[in-house]
Amino acid sequence: MEREKSILIKIPQDYINVREQPTTLSKVVGKLHRGAYVYNVTIYTESRSVGWVSLELESGVKGFASLQNGSVAFAPATPSGGPLNTYSSVILNVPGRSQWGDDADYSPGDCGIAVAAGTLQFYGRYYTIDQLINLANLPKGKYTYSFNEVQRAYAVGDVKTQFVLGATWPLIKQEIIAGRPVMVLGKYSNFSGNQDSFIGFHFVNVIGFEADRVVINDSDFKGDRVSEGLGRKVYLSEFENFIKSGSYQALFVSP
Repeated sequence: MEREKSILIKIPQDYINVREQPTTLSKVVGKLHRGAYVYNVTIYTESRSVGWVSLELESGVKGFASLQNGSVAFAPATPSGGPLNTYSSVILNVPGRSQWGDDADYSPGDCGIAVAAGTLQFYGRYYTIDQLINLANLPKGKYTYSFNEVQRAYAVGDVKTQFVLGATWPLIKQEIIAGRPVMVLGKYSNFSGNQDSFIGFHFVNVIGFEADRVVINDSDFKGDRVSEGLGRKVYLSEFENFIKSGSYQALFVSP
């Protein structure tokens, strides 16, 4: 079976440690510098291992690396194996959540809170959607939450965000290259292949891009189709219509 190759595109210092187990108390089995190639990068979703990824070094040694609250980011290597300095493709390992899951009972329109929950997990803070609604003291039973209310959910996990008006695709793309996911708003009817017939405004989390596609986490998938919303690839033309319909409003994670 061919190993999936990735490249380390973002680190906060000269190198990061690779450890035997997903804990800083575990033995160091390797070191990675920016631009290093690794294989089979998998983000951990178990609460005890949130903020860690499993991976395999070029030598074949397997281990774990901490994402250090979002300061570390991996992206798929180009087909030729070359570096991603041209940024033809970047996909961040940001978990997605379904707004229809068992942990999202309080409000029918909690797509923004679902985005916040996934991004907070990316930064090493695990909360259910309902926990964020409670801890941020948000009203229950709402069909939509405002940008300000979603920012309060991010603040529960001590992640600062900035409301941006005028978030065009080039600006969003630069945030992705910098390793930061972006929450955007738009009319859901701009996307083809949705699970339901909802046509109103909807929040999605932008986590990457490749060729003519934008990669998003879309919380409006349920049941046996939840996985279709995770790392969903939509056409760039559809995405640009989506953000235009939402007046180019977005939440950027503060560096």
